[in-house]
Amino acid sequence: MNELETMYQYAVNVTESLQSSEIYDEHSDADDQAMVAYTFGVLNGYAQKHHLGAEEIHAVMVRLISEHIGYPVDYSESLIQFMISCTNKEVNESIYIIIHKGLDQYLEEGTTADFQNEYTMILNDIKAVIEPEQAPKRINMAARINPNK
Repeated sequence: MNELETMYQYAVNVTESLQSSEIYDEHSDADDQAMVAYTFGVLNGYAQKHHLGAEEIHAVMVRLISEHIGYPVDYSESLIQFMISCTNKEVNESIYIIIHKGLDQYLEEGTTADFQNEYTMILNDIKAVIEPEQAPKRINMAARINPNK
């Protein structure tokens, strides 16, 4: 298995762990964005340890967001570009903090269980701020075409 495929499989394992959190909502874009930010931080730590560059992180994250999480490729590209811009604290302090929580947990040699516990705390914080009725919900194409069904 090549380095990119190994990194991708590691990212899939991380996201599956995060998605198994008791409070993760698969229909919540806010939950997914927090998961992407956290995983992006973890993969930055992974890349540092394995001497991989930004291009590899970018490629793996776009593939992860589109293939594993299920967003369209163009949205995946936009989302990872947003995550990259959020490595500057002034762009979005909340996302910056989530990215760094993932990075720090990886560098502290955290396990996927540690990642899940920390992600659950992050989601609890997010859900305390955003009322469940206000959280953005992903609507599938059939629901968009036939909203009354």
